[in-house]
Amino acid sequence: MDFKEYQRLAKRTSSKIDPHNGEEFNYHYMLLHAAIGLVTESAELLDAYKKHMFYGSKLDMVNVKEEIGDCFWYVALACETLDRDIKEYELDSLISDDYLARVLAVEAGDFLRDVDTFQESVLLLRRLKRIVAMLVSFCMVLRIDYHDVLAANINKLMVRYPSKFTQEAAENRRLDVERKVLENTTGDC
Repeated sequence: MDFKEYQRLAKRTSSKIDPHNGEEFNYHYMLLHAAIGLVTESAELLDAYKKHMFYGSKLDMVNVKEEIGDCFWYVALACETLDRDIKEYELDSLISDDYLARVLAVEAGDFLRDVDTFQESVLLLRRLKRIVAMLVSFCMVLRIDYHDVLAANINKLMVRYPSKFTQEAAENRRLDVERKVLENTTGDC
C-alpha cells in the first residue's frame, strides 16, 4: 500500500464531529487531535522499548508495527487537515530503533506544541516530513516494509470501523480480532 492510498483509506475512519455538541471540528481541533494522537501513539511505541530495554520483556513486533501504523494514521490526519499528501521521506542513515523511538516521541511533542501555539502550516508540514522520515526509517531499521505496516493498520481499522468511524465502535473494540488481523497482515511475527 502506498501513502496516497493509505491516506485515502485512513480518512474514512477519522472523527470529524464533536461528540459534545454535534458540530464539525474546526481546523485547529483536527490538528490538535492529530498532534495529541501522535504524542500518545509514539509514547506507546517508546513504552514497548522501555519494557524491552529495562524490564527484559520480549519486544512484541506485532505491537511495534501496530504503534508505527497508528503514528502513520495521525500523520495522515494532520496531512489531510493541512490539505497535503503524505510523501515518502527517508533519513540518510540508519540509526538504532530505540533511538528513533525516543526522537519520534520528542518530535511528536514538538508538533503538539506547534499546533497548540498556532504555528504556520509550513512549520507543521516541515515537522510532519521529519516524523514520516523517522517512521519510514524505523521500519527500515527493523527490516519491515512500511507498506505492510500501512496495510495492517488499515485492515485493523476495517475490522473496528466496517463502514466509518462511530463512537460505539470506538468504545467496543474487539482487541483479540484486531490482533489476529495484525498478525496475519504483518507476515512472520
